[in-house]
Amino acid sequence: MKIISLLPIVFSIGLLIPPLTAAAIEGDIAFEGDLYSLPQCTISEGARVEVNFGDSVSIRKIDGSQYRTAMNYQIDCEETSKGELALTLSLIGEAATFDGDALRSDRQSLGIKIYRGNTVFKPRGDNRDK
Repeated sequence: MKIISLLPIVFSIGLLIPPLTAAAIEGDIAFEGDLYSLPQCTISEGARVEVNFGDSVSIRKIDGSQYRTAMNYQIDCEETSKGELALTLSLIGEAATFDGDALRSDRQSLGIKIYRGNTVFKPRGDNRDK
């Protein structure tokens, strides 16, 4: 009969336990610098932003400019002690399969391009980290 010593195994497991419990230790963290909380912003008071393209949209007349319509919205942000902060606005949604600059619609062959001035505001998919 072969006898195996369990002491090295127990000792090895014991070495693994301190790093696991170290995360639960409380302590002070020193911080030096300025810490700012980003202000909460709302678009159009949280209401849905709708764009009316008119009563009679003709598929044959869609050419990229025929139905170009202003999209009215307002961005309001809480006051911050920092003063002015840069605001980044992202268009989250899937791009149309036929044009990566157009937002996919529920119609397979119809996409919507959103512009800021004359620059296309491209959809970024569902990845908010980009």
